[in-house]
Amino acid sequence: SANPAARKMFGMTEEEIQKAKRQDLVVVNAQLEQGIKQREKVGQARAELTLKRKDGTTFEGEVTSSIFTDADGVVKTSMIIRDVTERKKAEEKLKANEERYKALFEQVADYLLVLELPKGGLPIIRDANEAALKAHGYTREEFVNKSIRLVDKRFDEADTEKLIENVS
Repeated sequence: SANPAARKMFGMTEEEIQKAKRQDLVVVNAQLEQGIKQREKVGQARAELTLKRKDGTTFEGEVTSSIFTDADGVVKTSMIIRDVTERKKAEEKLKANEERYKALFEQVADYLLVLELPKGGLPIIRDANEAALKAHGYTREEFVNKSIRLVDKRFDEADTEKLIENVS
C-alpha cells in the first residue's frame, strides 16, 4: 500500500505505485545497489536516492527500508521515504556561504581571530587568518584552540568579562 504522502510525492495513485517497477520509481545507480545489498544482508537499509515522479521529474529522497515477515509468513518490505530536496538545497547554499566566508577570512589583509568567550575563563582562539598567523609566526595547528594569552600575556579574566559585555 501507499499512504497519501507517498501518492502525492510520486504524483501517482496507490494502484499505480503498486504496479510500478523499481526502475519506474528510483534512478538505478550505485547508491541503490548498495542499499539493496545492505538490506539483503542485515534486513534493513537507509540511503539517499534519486526518485522519479510520474511526470518524469526527479527528487532526492531519504529511503529507510526493512524486510519483515507478516503474520501469514509472507516476506514483505516496509519503506519510509522523505523528500530531502529542500534540505539538500539548504546544505548546498550553506556550503557555498561557508566557502565565501572562508575565502574572505583568509584573503583579508587585516589580522583576524575568532575567539570563544567562555564565562569565567580566558578566551580561546578558535580560528585565525593568515595575517594573524604570520604576525605571530605560528602555524594554524600551533595557534588554534589555545588561550588568548598565547598572543597577549597581559590578558586576564577581567578582560574576558569586558569582552563578553561588549559582545552581548
